Amino acid sequence: MKKKIILSLLIVGITCLFISKPLRSINNSNKCNVATNDSTTYEIEGVIVSKSKALVKLKVNPTEFMPQKDQTGLLSKYFENKIGNMNINGWLSIAEIKVVSVNNLELSVSIEKELSVTYVNGEKKNHFKSGNQIKLSWTIKD
Repeated sequence: MKKKIILSLLIVGITCLFISKPLRSINNSNKCNVATNDSTTYEIEGVIVSKSKALVKLKVNPTEFMPQKDQTGLLSKYFENKIGNMNINGWLSIAEIKVVSVNNLELSVSIEKELSVTYVNGEKKNHFKSGNQIKLSWTIKD
């Protein structure tokens, strides 16, 4: 009975490991994940260079996949917090965006909808500070 349970857990663990891995990795920070049979989701990472009103300038890491002008997508910000003895980190979706221009590794995107509005001590937290590490993801129908 113990052998059966251990074997079942091992199979489930291997299956979960396989399913959670991207189908194609370009490098550590730029991924192309097949989301469904009829669309592909792309991701690139970089930093925020500046923000002026609803226009955000980004500098992204080199990749073979770049969004095109007028492409819509999701902009996320990397965060790290320490609560007691626990370190918490991850990606926070901060805006739905539209690509305004692409110039080599520099992108200009317009904020179509701000997703994470946070207040600390009554003041709105700025998720679009220069130097913030970001991830931009977009989906293209095949």
